[in-house]
Amino acid sequence: MMRIDVLLFATFADLARSRTVSLEVKEPFTVASVIRALQDKFPSLREYTAARILVSVNQEMAGPEQPIQPGDEVGVFPPVSGG
Repeated sequence: MMRIDVLLFATFADLARSRTVSLEVKEPFTVASVIRALQDKFPSLREYTAARILVSVNQEMAGPEQPIQPGDEVGVFPPVSGG
């Protein structure tokens, strides 16, 4: 297990009632495991499929298999739409 701080934005911060949360992430330490841990901690986020959740690692957009290292900055964004 690894403890990681996650920055939440927009709707996700509202649902969690916080802009930052600490999570216990299970191996493998990837973006996908961060999303699972976030959904376990906040079941209301389960309505968002992992494919629709945007994640950045060290301010770069990251896919589900992107490894997470201790000290990485992880940001989680809800799906966005534009016009």
